[in-house]
Amino acid sequence: MAGLRPTADTSGDPRTSTAPVLAVLVCRRGAERLPDVLAALRRLTVRPRHFLAVDVGTTDDTAELLAAEAEPGRSGALDGVLTLESDSGFGAAVDRAVRHAEQRWGDPGGWLWLLHDDAAPEPDCLETLLRVAEGDPSAAVLGPLGLGWDDPRLVTDAGLSMDTSGRVRTGPRTPGLDPALGAGRVDPDSALQVSEVLAVSSACALVRREVFDELDGFDERLPVSCAEVDLGWRVNATGRLVLCVPGARMRHASSSHGGERGPATSGGRLTVAAATARRRGEVRTYLANVGQRAYRLGVPRLLLLALPRALLLLVTGRPPEALAELRMGAGLLTGRLDLRAARCSHGRDPASSNGVLGLLTGRRARIRDAVLTGYARMVRDRVRHDALVGRESPSAVPTGLPRRAEPVRHGPDALPDGALGSGGGRRRSATGLRRPSDPVVVPVPDPAGGDSGDEGETSPRPTPAPRAGGTGTPSLSDELVFVPVDRRRVLRELLLNPPVVLLVGLTLFALLAHGLFAETSRLTTELHGGRLLPAADLEGVWSSYLTAWHPFHGGTGAPAPPTLLVLGLAGGPLAPLGGPSAVVALVLLAQLPMAGLAAYLASRPIPVSRTWRASAAAVYALLPLGMAGAVQGRLDTVVAHVLLPPLLAGVAGLLGLAPSRVAGRPNWLGTACRTALGAAVLAAFAPGTYVLLVLLAVVGFLCPPAVPAGGVRRLAGLASFVLLPLACLLPWPAVVLRHPRSSGTPRGRG
Repeated sequence: MAGLRPTADTSGDPRTSTAPVLAVLVCRRGAERLPDVLAALRRLTVRPRHFLAVDVGTTDDTAELLAAEAEPGRSGALDGVLTLESDSGFGAAVDRAVRHAEQRWGDPGGWLWLLHDDAAPEPDCLETLLRVAEGDPSAAVLGPLGLGWDDPRLVTDAGLSMDTSGRVRTGPRTPGLDPALGAGRVDPDSALQVSEVLAVSSACALVRREVFDELDGFDERLPVSCAEVDLGWRVNATGRLVLCVPGARMRHASSSHGGERGPATSGGRLTVAAATARRRGEVRTYLANVGQRAYRLGVPRLLLLALPRALLLLVTGRPPEALAELRMGAGLLTGRLDLRAARCSHGRDPASSNGVLGLLTGRRARIRDAVLTGYARMVRDRVRHDALVGRESPSAVPTGLPRRAEPVRHGPDALPDGALGSGGGRRRSATGLRRPSDPVVVPVPDPAGGDSGDEGETSPRPTPAPRAGGTGTPSLSDELVFVPVDRRRVLRELLLNPPVVLLVGLTLFALLAHGLFAETSRLTTELHGGRLLPAADLEGVWSSYLTAWHPFHGGTGAPAPPTLLVLGLAGGPLAPLGGPSAVVALVLLAQLPMAGLAAYLASRPIPVSRTWRASAAAVYALLPLGMAGAVQGRLDTVVAHVLLPPLLAGVAGLLGLAPSRVAGRPNWLGTACRTALGAAVLAAFAPGTYVLLVLLAVVGFLCPPAVPAGGVRRLAGLASFVLLPLACLLPWPAVVLRHPRSSGTPRGRG
């Protein structure tokens, strides 16, 4: 790397040198954060030799801000502004800037520094990246540590990787604490060690220009997150290195694994088109870069697993991603992914991918990440719920930021000995940080935040460097709660969690009640007795439902009762176990744990501790009415006992009678659909109970809402609860109106 040369006149500006770097700022997300980004770039300790901005079809004040920054008489950071159409990709913007710089300056420098309009580097970010690159000539791509834009204490980006299913993954699966703050049990110097990774985010990434030109830059057919991984993979395949440098910092408003940057979401939610483009890009990236053997095994494996993964995503409440998985499978079948052309365009020996395998996320790491992510989500939900009810979490240890005896160091001075060399001690990892024992970090809103108002004004947005006249310390209203992670604490959190204890306790009680303490064991899939007659098999249930004549009460041509439809649909997945008879047995035998869990989940809006909620749910599950219904074979009573709590909670949410305790914006449409579907099942088995719920919903609609809710939305919620279940059960509701006695639940074989 060429030596740094001093600038002519700094005039008090902290920038004291320039480097042979062409910086390219791509603007496409809007002007909201651009002023902070430009202010951070003006405070760089090492300035790029040339600095260009590319405006990709923005329609706000971005063009004016860039033009003002590039004025010749102003000491701004930019040397010029280019404009592209809004449909141009990130790679096209970078390529246009590089070609323009070569025409304008000849040799703009040996490095490219790629910048986003939502990523603000710290003053020494570029200097640290250049020093690490100078110490290792084989380094071709280097990326900084990404911190949260709103809370720079949290790490959101530490290198990119990819698993064998083609999923793009960042270093930290969940936001963790900045290791330089020294709150974890891992030594900060050790955690800040430079690491070899598969790829880094293109935000503030430093790329050797000759390598970028040799590999033809980013693949424009891929979304940004996939193009970043594709470029890093190709760089690693050439024998060069991609490094994550935690000593260099940036604040980033979006994480690379969240999808393509740009207008990919609608109302803050991932759209089907964006999810499909990302999923197809991920699979194309993986299959285009793996070796020949992995490619031949990967295509049928991804194709066969597309449907199960789509079902799992649908069950977990992610329908856009489920549809994207199915479209990806269709693309593999029809050849729309154009994998052969993608593999040929890379033009390298398939054996060159073998050295990259250690940088991929393996199956064991995925399982461990899934467990730790689930644990972290559980801890965060518990701590936030406890904070909402004003209760301190007993397992949470010191709050606030830890204080160190000496100031936190960044840049080269913060790196451990040997981290800047080419040494063989550098880690090769799918993640850019080593934080196995760090605590789970939970940002908890400060109840007094925003009310203290030391100066009576709104606090400015925190920046990675000091503002003029400021102290440089971000003014954050959220308090950080640290919950240590160790084997004993994980087991205790998982095993002694109130809903887990509730579910296990009620399951054991049900096994004892229906097995050991019963006169005759009822632990079988063929239950009958009391008011319950033996259920027909799956074929018999569907035949009875579809036939035009039913031999009941002397014979009738009326439509079949909807209970047969419910049993037929639910019995399909359980066909190997007996079909409808297995469904009936499961509902009756598992009535206690299902009713308890339903009551616990339905009580989330109530501001009480989880222990009290679990206790109340256990009392509800053990009500004599529900237990008697299970013993006597009253399927209608058992179904009503299980569905009443979630239906009441759903109606309260639709009518604005209960505040939401779930983070993020409530999904009104999803709540309406789930509530209507549950009400349809209840109406099929216990229509009288459904009528009572409708009357309660009307009374609730006439009551004033507890949370702000529009009258039209409340009316739509009431209409969906009343009309959608009836529409699902047609034509049976018309039969019930004409013949009220036919509303009873059939108990025969049909």
